[in-house]
Amino acid sequence: MRNQRSIRTTNRSGTTTIEFAVAAPVVLLIIFGCIEITRMSLLLNLAQDACYDAARHAMVEGATTAEATARAQQVLAMFGTKNATIQINDGNGITSTSTHVKVNISIPMRDNAYVLKYFYTNRFINAAFSLKLERYTGYYSE
Repeated sequence: MRNQRSIRTTNRSGTTTIEFAVAAPVVLLIIFGCIEITRMSLLLNLAQDACYDAARHAMVEGATTAEATARAQQVLAMFGTKNATIQINDGNGITSTSTHVKVNISIPMRDNAYVLKYFYTNRFINAAFSLKLERYTGYYSE
């Protein structure tokens, strides 16, 4: 006599679809989150480079605020940065009495994000750099 077990066959044809539907959004969110974090890191590095280049350009004799701002915009344009705010010496510009040049750049994250724009409301990437100006102050009295 044969031992007969009741073999129950179950229908599992939709299980893979359900598992994919649950796991796919989480995996995609992680992937796109990593892309956004990498982009924001690149924007921070670019803002720091733009501050440095603008300050180096403005520190020499005869440089103007417009030239420093144009140099910062040129560097920011390399990565397609949108709506960046550039300030030289806290908005006062470079004058004949200036001893330092300080460049501040603020980039809105919402305008420069690819996927997760709505998570970056009122958040900015800020960078600043300051250098002493190379101006002749007069070593010899006349």
